[in-house]
Amino acid sequence: MKTYNFLTQSHNPKHGHMYFLPKIHKINPEVVKNIIKQGFNHSDIEVAYRPIVNKSNSPTCRIEKFLDLIFKPLLRKDPFFIQDSKDFIVKLEKEKIENKCFLIAYDVTSMYTNMQIKDLQETLVNNLEKIDKLSYNFQIPNLADLAELIKIVLENNEFEFNGHIYKQIIGAPMGGILSPTCTDLHLASILKMILDKFQYRTHIKLHCQYRDDGFMVFTGNMLQIEEFFSIANKIDNLLKFTYEVSEELMTYLDLEVYKDKASWSYYKTSSVNVPSGNSCSGCSINGVCHSADQQWKQGCWTLQCNVRTLGRLSIRQSVPVKTQCRDSYGRCVDSGGTDYSGRCTCQVMGTSFKWTCIGK
Repeated sequence: MKTYNFLTQSHNPKHGHMYFLPKIHKINPEVVKNIIKQGFNHSDIEVAYRPIVNKSNSPTCRIEKFLDLIFKPLLRKDPFFIQDSKDFIVKLEKEKIENKCFLIAYDVTSMYTNMQIKDLQETLVNNLEKIDKLSYNFQIPNLADLAELIKIVLENNEFEFNGHIYKQIIGAPMGGILSPTCTDLHLASILKMILDKFQYRTHIKLHCQYRDDGFMVFTGNMLQIEEFFSIANKIDNLLKFTYEVSEELMTYLDLEVYKDKASWSYYKTSSVNVPSGNSCSGCSINGVCHSADQQWKQGCWTLQCNVRTLGRLSIRQSVPVKTQCRDSYGRCVDSGGTDYSGRCTCQVMGTSFKWTCIGK
């Protein structure tokens, strides 16, 4: 009876409301520099926007809350799931360093809005059998009723915008209470399909997934990596995977991840705050304060502490610049140095250092 009352006793429900949030983190860096130097002028900025549907007190709001409570614990059972950066670091530190491996960061483009409603519905229904009713302190309806509640939520995504009522017919609404959990579960099922088809999956030594952002440590080669993402991009016509590959440095979530010969290193890519009291006025890395414009070595990289002021805020960022090549034995080699064969030279390539090889 308590469950029934919770699901049915909505007060003055109304349609969801759509609004837009600017994607500040995707503003052109050159524009940001101009803002810092010359001040803010909104006409100078081209910003992409993220559509959000506020479904608080919508007709399905309570049903979504209820289903989210039921399905969210299932995410913890997924081997790739991470809750945040801290969870990622815990898993990374358990992973043994391989001399030859690739760091891969990938993104599922517009994941929420590009998943088919029927696929999301099917994924949730397929997970019903995994629900442990005894682990909840409230009554769980039978599977048929749960399946009907899932259908009600996913097929009734109406919202108001600019005085008109619309219905979302593809994807889960960003801002929907159930959306993060149901899309995470569906992506987990997609990753399983990819791995079932990928013949080199034993080369994946670490695989982490946070929402639409994934990270892998891979001990195979580039052709095998390309095969993985070729498979991934054929699973669903709407879902596209983009990726970056590096042998030493990779940005993932809000971290810079470095692979040295014997250990992992990771740093916050940036932080925004107002320094006060005895706080670090530069970049605080692993508890050590580096002053503004100070450089320090990390493996074959030099990190530069940049601190810029924007109004009352101090923007701090540790910027890595590769200053040496790394040979097959893990040693750092200065520019102009050659490898053991004499055919490869350590050279500046753009803003980084790479081996340039000639002959056979």
